[in-house]
Amino acid sequence: MRHPLSKITGEYKNFIGIVPIMKKIISFSGMMIGSYLGWWLGEKVGFMTAFMVSTIGAGVGLYLAQRWAKKFME
Repeated sequence: MRHPLSKITGEYKNFIGIVPIMKKIISFSGMMIGSYLGWWLGEKVGFMTAFMVSTIGAGVGLYLAQRWAKKFME
């Protein structure tokens, strides 16, 4: 019996197909971490400041995560 994930991995022959999925997961994680840090910093001032700094943090987190993923996943 074959492993259920063998269609995705192709028995390691198609490992390159997982790289785009991992890049998306890394990008999303970077956005979440940046957004959380921005909210944590901005909430000391007020709600709208937390929202704005969180948005900026999400953008910075996305940029850094994509840069990291490009460097180490290709």
